[in-house]
Amino acid sequence: MSQSTFERMEVAKRRAASLVQLRTEKSQAKRFEERGQQLLAPSRSLGTVAIQAEALKASGVQVQLLDSDLLVHWLAQLRTLLNEFQRDSSTILDPTPGVDARALLWEPLKQLPAKIGSALLESWQVWVRQMVPIIPADLLEVLSCVPALSSSVREIREIDAAIKIAAKSLPDSKESVAEIGRKATRLKELWETLASGGIPMDVVYFLREAGQQSGVPHERLTPSVLDWFVKHNLVSSLRIRLA
Repeated sequence: MSQSTFERMEVAKRRAASLVQLRTEKSQAKRFEERGQQLLAPSRSLGTVAIQAEALKASGVQVQLLDSDLLVHWLAQLRTLLNEFQRDSSTILDPTPGVDARALLWEPLKQLPAKIGSALLESWQVWVRQMVPIIPADLLEVLSCVPALSSSVREIREIDAAIKIAAKSLPDSKESVAEIGRKATRLKELWETLASGGIPMDVVYFLREAGQQSGVPHERLTPSVLDWFVKHNLVSSLRIRLA
């Protein structure tokens, strides 16, 4: 028995409805994928920042984070977003009904890891500066003129450079923080050995002139300068040259 015109219309209508449903589902699937991509980058970045923050905290580095109100706001907003998604997954497609979600949620969320990371980096750099001694570059240059001290000066410069490089980025583990702590301790030891008791200005002047091509006049070798050389076991570094 052939189908009536009405039956054929009903079949066609059902097929059309199925096509609309498929198109709608495909459109929603694409939007879900786009939303997932929007969340993926900040999620990964926040995960990295969390690891870095934990490394600092576990190492005793005092962390000065962002305004606590801002963090509380974001925690509440993300918790609400998660709860709504668990209740109805489609809410992720329009998390802020009637309001531009890009301006209110997605763009600020994208910027959040960088803001937290910046605050962590500032805390890290403050800690590093507190750990290392202040070493005047000009004074170190003067001390490098003494052959017996050149190896210590070279090590000081190498450690100092390594610490400065490390301070430019956040550590990703407690061991990384500990390594900088060990370097800072070694730097302090080296510098205290070189500058123990302070370096008198007449010694500084003597060493500065001694490092020049023309050398230093003998009258600059005062008793206090000689005492400094004796105290630091550097008398053997002195040489006499006739002009």
